Amino acid sequence: MCGIVNFGLVSKKSVVTDAIWAHVQPFFPKHGPQDEAGQRLFFEAVVHVCLQGLTWRGLPERFGNWNSQFQRFNRYAAKGWWDKVFNSLTDKMIAELQIDSTAAKLHRHGSGAAKKGGHKPLGAAVGD
Repeated sequence: MCGIVNFGLVSKKSVVTDAIWAHVQPFFPKHGPQDEAGQRLFFEAVVHVCLQGLTWRGLPERFGNWNSQFQRFNRYAAKGWWDKVFNSLTDKMIAELQIDSTAAKLHRHGSGAAKKGGHKPLGAAVGD
């Protein structure tokens, strides 16, 4: 399977292919060779959250503490790190990760659907 494991069941297998990891890994800050496994686990946690449309609190325990992963994600986002990483991915890599607009799930109130009856101007009478 193209790098994504069957997400219907939580698997212990890697979420990201070795080829994609080899491409992404140089973008991570250098903290020593012992941190490479933690970096990959973090990247896989982010991909998992994106693909599953989870909240960070819903992150499976195998990815580590959800709050630690969330805080790290936010720090990287504030520095523009994610833009650099995802802009560097090829179309083939993105297809392997299966990340597209259908992977990002909205809360039901975030869909922007019009309310029944449409919008009424301020000051309109209740019966109008």
